Amino acid sequence: MKKKIFIIICLLFIVFLSGCNKTEEKSQEKTDSDYPLNGIWEGIVNYNDCVTAFYGEICFLRFGEHIDKLDFFYENGTGEFLSADGEGLDFIVKGNELTILVDKNRIELKKETKLKPASSAVSGIWKSTNGWLFTFINDKVFLVNDKGSADYAYYLFENNKGSFKSTIWHHDVNFTVDDNKLHAKIVSWYEEDIILVRE
Repeated sequence: MKKKIFIIICLLFIVFLSGCNKTEEKSQEKTDSDYPLNGIWEGIVNYNDCVTAFYGEICFLRFGEHIDKLDFFYENGTGEFLSADGEGLDFIVKGNELTILVDKNRIELKKETKLKPASSAVSGIWKSTNGWLFTFINDKVFLVNDKGSADYAYYLFENNKGSFKSTIWHHDVNFTVDDNKLHAKIVSWYEEDIILVRE
């Protein structure tokens, strides 16, 4: 099984950092103020886009066209991205700036503040029973398929109907939202209908 490694480490510096066995504590009742990282943070590294996207306890890290879903720990301005294989990557947040620390290098990202948040009809985290996950943040949707791979897309949404074409997989997706259920039709070399429920 191919070892899952941080995109940013693999592509930029090829360094492996020792992970910390930290987990984010979950509270039964949380509000938006409990998630100060929510949104999209962007920067340029070696002529490639570097993006982190947070929603609640979900985080995606994208470098160029490579993307992965990561766990993270955050408290009082400092945090750590955590990969499935135990690798860790520290970061610091000051206002609308997020700095990722990679060995002796610093990757500076700024929070996107000009875009409108995703519509309340579609915002949030949506999960299916077979492992699919959609997260709509601002003008983008971040996805995980039933095999655990991640992708992202710019989406269109109006009158509870939407569509997008995923960047990496090139899946065409049409979806409708009915309250807390999202029905998606995925078309690639195969067709699949899935139902996702908002958490």
